[in-house]
Amino acid sequence: MSEEQPQIMTWIRALLKDKGIEEYQDPVADMGLEFLTRYLSELIGDIIIFSEHAQNVQPTLNDVKMAIKMRHRTTTSTSKDQLRERVNACNTAKLPRNFVASVELPKPQDDNYTLLQRNYRVKTVC
Repeated sequence: MSEEQPQIMTWIRALLKDKGIEEYQDPVADMGLEFLTRYLSELIGDIIIFSEHAQNVQPTLNDVKMAIKMRHRTTTSTSKDQLRERVNACNTAKLPRNFVASVELPKPQDDNYTLLQRNYRVKTVC
């Protein structure tokens, strides 16, 4: 960390430290920078699209708010409580008595067709 780094990397490292993460590998900050760059690039693209659709010369605050709302709506995950409700609803239905007999299990594949097979060869040097 003695080498000179961009200001944004300093901010990312400060953010990690602020969240209580003292020890981490160097690629973590790089991945944070990559995520931030990709997210902001997509967000700015959405802002420009909304601004052009509204026939504005420059993007407005409403364009920014709408782009953030749209991105947040598409990126939020299901909460743990909602997942528990769904799982409990599925688990209340009982399986039929002959469930085991009615299910055909797939046969194991030959080793030649699995991804665990080695796909390289060692060259012998003469």
